[in-house]
Amino acid sequence: MIRDGRPVRQKDMAAECGVTPQAVSGLMAPLGDLNIVLSPRSGERNGNSCRLHPLAAKYEGPETMKAAFRAALVRIQAGGLPHLAADPPKLRHR
Repeated sequence: MIRDGRPVRQKDMAAECGVTPQAVSGLMAPLGDLNIVLSPRSGERNGNSCRLHPLAAKYEGPETMKAAFRAALVRIQAGGLPHLAADPPKLRHR
């Protein structure tokens, strides 16, 4: 996720929520399968950090959301951003 313009590490999410980093990873995986949560490209990695797909993020208001949607659709069409997955991920059994 992004906070203050920077990706939030899963380790930090775990500490904030009082769970293990493995628990956060396990919960994030299905969201990644749907492309709701995106992992940084290999050159942009900072540990296990991630960000929300622009079509799944929260916005300050309708105009901000519309502008972000327009930009996201252009990036999707250009191949720079994946489509949100239409099929739900298969459950992962532990």
